[in-house]
Amino acid sequence: MLYRGMETVQHFLGLGSDESRALIKNLLRFESRYLLENYWMIRRDNKKIKGAFTRQTRENFPGVVNGRQYVVVIIHNANLFLFSALSRLLGLDICSMVGELPGVLPASENPVQRHGLRMIYYWKEWQFLIPPSARSAVEVIRNGHSLFVAVDLPGYNNRGVKVNFLGSDIWVASGAVKLANKFDLPMLVAVPWAGAVTRKYSAFFEKIMPTGDISRDMNNVFKCLEKVVLLNPECWLGWLCLHQMIAK
Repeated sequence: MLYRGMETVQHFLGLGSDESRALIKNLLRFESRYLLENYWMIRRDNKKIKGAFTRQTRENFPGVVNGRQYVVVIIHNANLFLFSALSRLLGLDICSMVGELPGVLPASENPVQRHGLRMIYYWKEWQFLIPPSARSAVEVIRNGHSLFVAVDLPGYNNRGVKVNFLGSDIWVASGAVKLANKFDLPMLVAVPWAGAVTRKYSAFFEKIMPTGDISRDMNNVFKCLEKVVLLNPECWLGWLCLHQMIAK
């Protein structure tokens, strides 16, 4: 996966092998940072969770939302779960779509999978936990909540929407835009990022009004997301699966 990520970075960013290797190494450093931040979530260390973000981000986030309902578009950039936790601490009514959990941790899973599930159990305290289905998403929106929707997911070849991203066509999930159009809601691109693994997170915000044209709207969303990724490509986990999204 890491070698494929290096190849993808070279293809999309035009970097040499040494530069792409350095980028992937820093991506893994960010992953190590996320483990520490998830521990803060387990311990409910509100001070450290808030302190992971710049003061400007903490002050601007509520003002950007300003009490309105949005379809909030996010990608796997920096620690999106910590960003969701911050939104809860700031009193923002934004739900997060997380997989439906089994009643007990399955004994047959490997240690990494068990740890991942255990982390999600703790996240129950930080966000609305709903199954990631269209029906659940519609219900949340109808109930007046905003909703975080990740759009950088592989597996939508020939059944999602094709968008241009960093000069290439890729397939992406279109649920966020469909929800925005169905309920005539604005979309808020809200993505955390950090200039280096030791720096606090800032957040990129941009509002997009749906036009009714799903393809056009998704392309507009990914123009914004391209800006976010390029702020610091080391933050984006998507390099490890982007090859699965390229349109053939």
